[in-house]
Amino acid sequence: MLPGVFLLGGNASTLSESSIEASREEAVSCFDGFLPGNRMKHLPDMIAVAVMVLTAAVLMGWLIPFPGEGAHIAPARSEFQSLSSALKTYKINAGHYPTTEQGLHALVERPTVAPFPRDWVKIAKSVPTDPWKNEYRYHRLPDDDPRGFEIISLGPDGVPSDDDRSSLDE
Repeated sequence: MLPGVFLLGGNASTLSESSIEASREEAVSCFDGFLPGNRMKHLPDMIAVAVMVLTAAVLMGWLIPFPGEGAHIAPARSEFQSLSSALKTYKINAGHYPTTEQGLHALVERPTVAPFPRDWVKIAKSVPTDPWKNEYRYHRLPDDDPRGFEIISLGPDGVPSDDDRSSLDE
Protein backbone atom coordinates (compact mmCIF):
# COMPACT_ATOMS: atom_id res chain seq x y z
CA MET A 1 0.00 0.00 0.00
CA LEU A 2 1.23 3.51 -0.75
CA PRO A 3 2.20 5.88 2.08
CA GLY A 4 -0.72 8.06 3.01
CA VAL A 5 -3.33 5.63 1.62
CA PHE A 6 -5.53 3.89 4.17
CA LEU A 7 -8.56 1.64 3.97
CA LEU A 8 -11.44 3.17 5.86
CA GLY A 9 -14.64 1.16 5.86
CA GLY A 10 -13.47 -0.72 2.79
CA ASN A 11 -12.75 2.43 0.74
CA ALA A 12 -9.30 3.71 -0.04
CA SER A 13 -8.74 7.17 1.42
CA THR A 14 -5.76 9.37 0.68
CA LEU A 15 -4.36 11.75 3.27
CA SER A 16 -2.46 14.75 2.13
CA GLU A 17 1.01 15.51 3.47
CA SER A 18 -0.39 18.52 5.33
CA SER A 19 -3.04 16.41 7.14
CA ILE A 20 -0.38 13.83 8.10
CA GLU A 21 1.87 16.61 9.44
CA ALA A 22 -1.07 18.12 11.35
CA SER A 23 -1.77 14.73 12.94
CA ARG A 24 1.88 14.40 13.99
CA GLU A 25 1.87 17.89 15.51
CA GLU A 26 -1.34 17.13 17.39
CA ALA A 27 0.09 13.86 18.73
CA VAL A 28 3.27 15.60 19.87
CA SER A 29 1.33 18.50 21.42
CA CYS A 30 -0.46 16.19 23.87
CA PHE A 31 2.94 15.43 25.39
CA ASP A 32 4.12 19.08 25.46
CA GLY A 33 3.75 19.30 29.22
CA PHE A 34 6.30 16.55 29.67
CA LEU A 35 8.98 18.17 27.52
CA PRO A 36 11.85 19.89 29.39
CA GLY A 37 10.61 23.44 28.85
CA ASN A 38 6.99 22.84 30.02
CA ARG A 39 7.26 20.92 33.30
CA MET A 40 4.51 22.76 35.17
CA LYS A 41 1.74 22.44 32.55
CA HIS A 42 0.40 19.12 33.93
CA LEU A 43 1.07 19.74 37.61
CA PRO A 44 -2.67 20.10 38.50
CA ASP A 45 -3.39 16.81 36.70
CA MET A 46 -0.58 15.04 38.55
CA ILE A 47 -1.81 16.42 41.90
CA ALA A 48 -5.34 15.17 41.13
CA VAL A 49 -4.01 11.70 40.28
CA ALA A 50 -1.91 11.64 43.47
CA VAL A 51 -4.98 12.55 45.56
CA MET A 52 -7.00 9.76 43.90
CA VAL A 53 -4.24 7.21 44.52
CA LEU A 54 -3.92 8.22 48.18
CA THR A 55 -7.69 8.08 48.63
CA ALA A 56 -7.78 4.60 47.09
CA ALA A 57 -4.91 3.48 49.34
CA VAL A 58 -6.76 4.69 52.45
CA LEU A 59 -9.99 2.98 51.37
CA MET A 60 -8.14 -0.27 50.62
CA GLY A 61 -6.63 -0.10 54.09
CA TRP A 62 -10.15 -0.11 55.49
CA LEU A 63 -11.36 -2.89 53.22
CA ILE A 64 -8.36 -5.19 53.52
CA PRO A 65 -7.40 -6.07 57.07
CA PHE A 66 -3.92 -5.28 58.28
CA PRO A 67 -1.68 -8.13 59.44
CA GLY A 68 -2.63 -9.21 62.91
CA GLU A 69 -5.82 -10.60 64.36
CA GLY A 70 -8.06 -9.00 61.71
CA ALA A 71 -6.17 -10.71 58.90
CA HIS A 72 -7.32 -14.08 60.24
CA ILE A 73 -11.04 -13.34 60.04
CA ALA A 74 -11.42 -13.57 56.25
CA PRO A 75 -9.74 -17.01 56.03
CA ALA A 76 -11.99 -18.26 58.85
CA ARG A 77 -15.09 -17.10 56.95
CA SER A 78 -13.83 -18.76 53.80
CA GLU A 79 -13.17 -21.95 55.72
CA PHE A 80 -16.72 -21.81 57.16
CA GLN A 81 -18.06 -21.77 53.60
CA SER A 82 -15.85 -24.70 52.55
CA LEU A 83 -16.81 -26.74 55.60
CA SER A 84 -20.48 -25.91 55.05
CA SER A 85 -20.23 -27.25 51.51
CA ALA A 86 -18.49 -30.39 52.75
CA LEU A 87 -21.14 -30.93 55.42
CA LYS A 88 -23.94 -30.49 52.87
CA THR A 89 -22.23 -33.10 50.67
CA TYR A 90 -22.04 -35.40 53.71
CA LYS A 91 -25.77 -34.92 54.28
CA ILE A 92 -26.57 -35.79 50.66
CA ASN A 93 -24.64 -39.06 50.99
CA ALA A 94 -25.46 -39.95 54.61
CA GLY A 95 -29.03 -38.70 54.77
CA HIS A 96 -28.26 -36.45 57.75
CA TYR A 97 -25.59 -34.16 59.15
CA PRO A 98 -23.01 -35.67 61.52
CA THR A 99 -23.96 -35.58 65.18
CA THR A 100 -22.12 -33.22 67.51
CA GLU A 101 -20.28 -36.27 68.89
CA GLN A 102 -19.18 -37.40 65.39
CA GLY A 103 -18.16 -33.85 64.56
CA LEU A 104 -16.04 -32.82 61.60
CA HIS A 105 -14.11 -36.09 61.90
CA ALA A 106 -17.08 -37.67 60.06
CA LEU A 107 -15.78 -35.92 56.92
CA VAL A 108 -12.45 -37.76 57.26
CA GLU A 109 -13.32 -41.16 58.80
CA ARG A 110 -16.45 -43.28 58.72
CA PRO A 111 -18.35 -42.66 61.97
CA THR A 112 -18.14 -45.49 64.50
CA VAL A 113 -21.14 -44.34 66.60
CA ALA A 114 -24.79 -44.13 65.60
CA PRO A 115 -26.38 -42.80 63.54
CA PHE A 116 -24.36 -44.39 60.80
CA PRO A 117 -24.40 -42.83 57.33
CA ARG A 118 -26.33 -44.77 54.67
CA ASP A 119 -23.53 -44.03 52.20
CA TRP A 120 -20.19 -42.66 53.42
CA VAL A 121 -17.55 -41.01 51.25
CA LYS A 122 -14.31 -39.46 52.52
CA ILE A 123 -14.78 -35.75 51.85
CA ALA A 124 -11.66 -34.28 53.47
CA LYS A 125 -8.08 -35.45 53.96
CA SER A 126 -7.95 -34.07 57.50
CA VAL A 127 -9.98 -32.00 59.88
CA PRO A 128 -9.03 -28.40 59.08
CA THR A 129 -7.76 -25.99 61.69
CA ASP A 130 -8.66 -22.34 61.99
CA PRO A 131 -6.16 -19.54 61.22
CA TRP A 132 -4.88 -19.80 64.81
CA LYS A 133 -4.15 -23.55 64.38
CA ASN A 134 -7.07 -24.68 66.58
CA GLU A 135 -9.51 -27.35 65.40
CA TYR A 136 -12.89 -25.98 64.43
CA ARG A 137 -15.73 -26.94 66.77
CA TYR A 138 -18.87 -28.47 65.28
CA HIS A 139 -22.33 -28.44 66.80
CA ARG A 140 -25.34 -30.06 65.18
CA LEU A 141 -28.45 -27.96 65.64
CA PRO A 142 -31.90 -29.43 66.42
CA ASP A 143 -33.68 -31.09 63.49
CA ASP A 144 -36.24 -28.27 63.30
CA ASP A 145 -33.49 -25.67 62.73
CA PRO A 146 -33.06 -25.24 58.94
CA ARG A 147 -29.42 -24.14 59.34
CA GLY A 148 -28.52 -27.69 60.43
CA PHE A 149 -25.20 -27.02 62.16
CA GLU A 150 -22.82 -24.47 63.58
CA ILE A 151 -19.07 -24.30 63.03
CA ILE A 152 -17.06 -22.38 65.62
CA SER A 153 -13.54 -20.99 65.61
CA LEU A 154 -12.26 -20.34 69.13
CA GLY A 155 -10.21 -17.37 67.97
CA PRO A 156 -6.64 -16.48 68.90
CA ASP A 157 -6.89 -17.57 72.54
CA GLY A 158 -8.15 -21.09 71.68
CA VAL A 159 -10.77 -21.14 74.46
CA PRO A 160 -14.48 -20.33 74.41
CA SER A 161 -14.74 -16.55 74.85
CA ASP A 162 -16.08 -13.34 73.30
CA ASP A 163 -13.62 -13.44 70.39
CA ASP A 164 -15.01 -16.72 68.97
CA ARG A 165 -16.28 -16.78 65.39
CA SER A 166 -19.36 -18.74 64.38
CA SER A 167 -20.70 -19.79 61.02
CA LEU A 168 -24.08 -18.54 62.26
CA ASP A 169 -22.71 -14.99 62.51
CA GLU A 170 -22.46 -14.74 58.73
